[in-house]
Amino acid sequence: MSWSNDRIGGLVLLCLFAFYGLQAQHIELLPIQQSAALTARTLPYTFTVLGLLGAFWLVLKPTHQNGPAVHGLRWWRLGLFLLLMSVYGLVLRPLGFVLSSVLFLAAGFWLLGERRLWALTVVALVVTLVFWALLNLGLGVHLAPLPVFGSR
Repeated sequence: MSWSNDRIGGLVLLCLFAFYGLQAQHIELLPIQQSAALTARTLPYTFTVLGLLGAFWLVLKPTHQNGPAVHGLRWWRLGLFLLLMSVYGLVLRPLGFVLSSVLFLAAGFWLLGERRLWALTVVALVVTLVFWALLNLGLGVHLAPLPVFGSR
């Protein structure tokens, strides 16, 4: 068996879904849910089983590739994305959800190769505002849009 990108990804997914399934066992059930057919654990268990099946398929499927082609990947871009996500987490409270998310998305789009400033700005702004509205108005999850609004 040769190690292809699919097999390596399958092994990573296998580990992640196994860990997710183990963590799902720690979800506490109310006394009334002990004998119920559908509980708070049902969906995580379903995701675990489906994820493990998909991961096993990736590991066991036949491949035509001789080895992992990781030498041609742009690893610096991965490092920049990790740094960008860390900075986003740090500036989320001081700058507010909308401003920090627009900056994060615009910087991410730029890292992926988009160079039209108007496209970066418009798409990042629209996606952020729609997501903020869905969270606040649809789900009732309050996120301070900008630092002047503060938190509840």
